[in-house]
Amino acid sequence: MYNPQLTVEKIKKMCEIKNISLAELSEACGLNKNTIAVSANSKTGLSAKILIDVSKYLGCSADYLLGKTDSPTEIVENCSINNQAQNFQGNQTNVVQAVSTQRDSMKDEFMQAFDELPLADKVEVMSFAMQKMKKGA
Repeated sequence: MYNPQLTVEKIKKMCEIKNISLAELSEACGLNKNTIAVSANSKTGLSAKILIDVSKYLGCSADYLLGKTDSPTEIVENCSINNQAQNFQGNQTNVVQAVSTQRDSMKDEFMQAFDELPLADKVEVMSFAMQKMKKGA
């Protein structure tokens, strides 16, 4: 069940971690400066589009903002595209955008971790990836 208060708490936590004010976040996402704060006390909370925009700006998954996971970059994999489509009220554009946002977040996290590895570990990771690609082909 969607909990608007929890979502706003998670947004505030990510803003604090990223050293971003709610006003800055709201402006970057094209929102009224009170939209996020007011949504905590509403029955409907934030729209899917706003959640996607906010998660993308904050570099975290929408699943984290919704309280489905405790990790900002973890994606709940047992959700099917059909369930996401229902959650986004059948709007295919939003579903594709949500999946793309989650994928981009994972890619960014991987690239950051990869960049910090020593050269020998980078070679090992690349060898592993190449083996996986060959098995899938």
